Amino acid sequence: MCSAAKHIRRLLTIGLLAGFSAFLQAQTEVYSWMFKNGDGEWIGMAASESKSRDGRPFVGWMPLPKNDSAGKGMLFSSSHTGAGEFLFIFKPFGGLKPNSLYRISTASSFTLAGTDSLEPGKLHLKVGGTPIRPKVNSGRPNFSKGKGSEGGRDLSCIGSIHVQKNDTARRFFAQNYDAPAIVATNHTGMLYLIVGLETKPDAYTPDAYLNTLRIWFDYVGQDSALLTTDYRIYFNETDKPNAYTFEVVPEEDVLSYNIYSKEGHLVLVEEETDCLPSCPNLIDASILPPDDYFVEFVLPNNRRVVRSLHIHE
Repeated sequence: MCSAAKHIRRLLTIGLLAGFSAFLQAQTEVYSWMFKNGDGEWIGMAASESKSRDGRPFVGWMPLPKNDSAGKGMLFSSSHTGAGEFLFIFKPFGGLKPNSLYRISTASSFTLAGTDSLEPGKLHLKVGGTPIRPKVNSGRPNFSKGKGSEGGRDLSCIGSIHVQKNDTARRFFAQNYDAPAIVATNHTGMLYLIVGLETKPDAYTPDAYLNTLRIWFDYVGQDSALLTTDYRIYFNETDKPNAYTFEVVPEEDVLSYNIYSKEGHLVLVEEETDCLPSCPNLIDASILPPDDYFVEFVLPNNRRVVRSLHIHE
């Protein structure tokens, strides 16, 4: 082999090794769970549009059907009331870089109970996360998951879970290597990872057991939007109708907020001296008639964030 060819091969080898080394350096953490051994400290919740008490959705660690050798798994069980439901598990991950973006890749396996086939498009798998603890208020989650096959601000849709009637294994495998979810940490370097199943309204959905889950965290970089002006504000409902608490990520003081009608008319002003010291991070919009509004939050250095708010009847 001539010296030029040897030199080229050496450069290619160095390039491949350097690329692989950079990949290893970018890889932050890898986690794996086999749910036949326990719930792995994942927490299950359900967001349901149903008002019926006849059937309640359930998410948690349960035995699989007797004819399945996997033993146990995380059960996602719909209420079968005909309403759309989002069944999910979440887990906090700390020790990451504050106010930063991470690329989340997952590989998972499910077992579906029952004997009927499940066609594509009736049960969607979604993965993502938020910098604040997930909650469900009045059947609605405090994060953006998207609807149906669409993703939202916080979750991306991997695809639909489906099996054929003659599939005796009743297993389904999913991964999102080609389209990882991008998740932001909060100011302490924590994020809450979410894995969820969304059921289609008026469609019978069999019980789905999550058997295994593997997650890759890849550091992307600091979220410059979070560090400058694009603060994220999350609403949480309270026990009082049309009264909300709010959380700012990254954490920042709110000096005041103004509420505008959808036509742009100012309808409510709350100054720091009037409300916020005595009832921090609280919006009481019960005096406003039901409609869609815009809330303008005023932060230090005249930074402003606008969020939409719907007042119910």
